[in-house]
Amino acid sequence: MAAGLPLERLREIQEVRQSWALVEQAARPEFRLGSAYFIPADQAIEFLDHPAFVIADYTPTTGSDAANRWQNQDLFFILLRDSTGNPLGLISLDAPRDGWRPDRGTSQIFEIFANQAAAAIENWNLFHHTREYAQQLRRLHEVSQEILSEPEPRPRLQLLVEGLRTAGWERVTLTLRDADF
Repeated sequence: MAAGLPLERLREIQEVRQSWALVEQAARPEFRLGSAYFIPADQAIEFLDHPAFVIADYTPTTGSDAANRWQNQDLFFILLRDSTGNPLGLISLDAPRDGWRPDRGTSQIFEIFANQAAAAIENWNLFHHTREYAQQLRRLHEVSQEILSEPEPRPRLQLLVEGLRTAGWERVTLTLRDADF
């Protein structure tokens, strides 16, 4: 997902498999700004080719306050994590409209928004997994009804094996114990 990016740049980002290891490498303690990370342009060189970080064409302001002004290759991002700390993704921001580098107040606002985004993503994932689980239970119930209605043992066992396949297993083996096993 993106906003404010040229469509071509968005497609480039979507086509490349993101390296989470590089993202975590960029999330160094010295770049921490609250829960977010700000990497000044002069220290961001090693991360500029990473597609997860949005770098827009931006003309920085010069003058006496230039050190606090956003520079073309500054990076500002926050990691999105679920409630157990597992990574969900990241949000990368670039080219602030006011032209200033982020401060603690900006970071706090970003953190609130990122926490809400992470919660929404986690809730969607939970809903999706719960729905899949419910469908799997429904299929198993249907199979169990078929099994109960089959009077012959061999077809009954075959229904059981096929039912487990429809519940999400590629290979199912049923071995019955006899006098030699």
